[in-house]
Amino acid sequence: MKESNKISAESFSRTYQDNQNLVLIDVRSPVEFESKHIKGSFNIPIDDLSVNSMKELIKRKKIKTNEEIYFICKSGMRAKLAQQKMEDSKHPIVCVDKGLDGIDSGEGIEYNYGSR
Repeated sequence: MKESNKISAESFSRTYQDNQNLVLIDVRSPVEFESKHIKGSFNIPIDDLSVNSMKELIKRKKIKTNEEIYFICKSGMRAKLAQQKMEDSKHPIVCVDKGLDGIDSGEGIEYNYGSR
């Protein structure tokens, strides 16, 4: 098993500000995602997350093998489960600790409201 990679919400905020094109997968339900999500994130609910759904996204978005993929949810729990599900991925997988709850809305994160 790979060493678990996680990033604090504060560090993620800085990383996002530096690179808004980072690969961010929101593993919450579609209803939760529609109500509020980080601009540029993709929604793959934890129950739908699989090797195939990841391969499809990677191919469609032309994500490079060495490019980090971040998982986020409301509190960090589902993101951690998603990370465990994808532990054999060729891509570095990073879990955003404490999820959206840990991100201060004043930290330069852009949100979308409604479906993407």
